Amino acid sequence: MKKIILAGFLAISTMGWSQAKNGKILELMEVMGTKQNLHNVLNTMVAQYKTSYPDIPSEFWKKAISEENVNDLFNKMIPLYSKYYTEKEINDLIVFYKTPTGKKMVETMPLVMNESMEIGQKWGMEIGSKIQAEVDAQMVTTEDVSYSPPPPPAPANPKRK
Repeated sequence: MKKIILAGFLAISTMGWSQAKNGKILELMEVMGTKQNLHNVLNTMVAQYKTSYPDIPSEFWKKAISEENVNDLFNKMIPLYSKYYTEKEINDLIVFYKTPTGKKMVETMPLVMNESMEIGQKWGMEIGSKIQAEVDAQMVTTEDVSYSPPPPPAPANPKRK
């Protein structure tokens, strides 16, 4: 009987801990600006769809970007955060993102990511050009050069005296 009670207590306390951690993960996503960024992305996406599909009623679009759908995505992300971060680490991150530096990071990270992508694309094109030039140079030196023999000598001129 004691074992059953102990097992039940452990199950209940683990559920409570898990729910507390899940709540902390949701709080972390909130202070990281994840929810606001997701709303921005959804609003931009829906605006583009609306121009392509003007006959679809606005109620459809409202439901597509509803808080229910956003929360559904967040709930699906909880196991991911839980997999990589302990509850203490989540608490530490929450504290960080509430600091002025953490808030600045939330504000500037989309800009940093966009500019990083531009820099990376430019760098990739430069590297690609260098690699292509080297490949082309190697191809010239290793290609079979076709050899044409010299033309045959001109026939002797029979009119010569």
